[in-house]
Amino acid sequence: MLIIGLSGYAASGKSEAAKYLKEKYNFEVFEISKIIEEEAIKLNLIQEDLSLEEKKRKLSEVGKIIRERYGKEEIFALKIIEKIKDIKANKIIVDGIRSLSEIKAFKNEFNKNFYLIFIFAPAKIRYERRKIQDKNFNLSFEEFLERDKRDKEILGLDKLEEIADFIVENNSSLEEFYKKLDLIISSILD
Repeated sequence: MLIIGLSGYAASGKSEAAKYLKEKYNFEVFEISKIIEEEAIKLNLIQEDLSLEEKKRKLSEVGKIIRERYGKEEIFALKIIEKIKDIKANKIIVDGIRSLSEIKAFKNEFNKNFYLIFIFAPAKIRYERRKIQDKNFNLSFEEFLERDKRDKEILGLDKLEEIADFIVENNSSLEEFYKKLDLIISSILD
């Protein structure tokens, strides 16, 4: 079994990478944000009619509340690990890993079969991407950068970049991004 975790700041290209790897290499994809959303809906903590950025910000807040409630920073990783054990897929992507404790949970469970890819894109590029992705996007660049700051201070996202098995710079075309992902997958599968 091969498990690849994707991490990176908002709008860096994690979901695009997951979609590409699913389509080209037949990976099964699990998204941490979907697990948070499922929990938030169960607890009646989120409404459906939010813009993409508002939803992401709310899910981040809800994720923090749920982590505190369970007393486990890695609670969503543990939930995904249980889902992975229930399926028969050999290649799995976990999209949206945000903390060292989540990495530890995956490494403890899957050992050498787990790889972390950190996707990097400059903040200005990510900001412009989010404006295209979210028609109702209304954050200033400074407000957008606040999310990065929270992800560093609260979750330690910057530390994941330091320990990643691979770092992919996503600052040009999709074709270039896909080529970089192809090189990583071929190095893992060889």
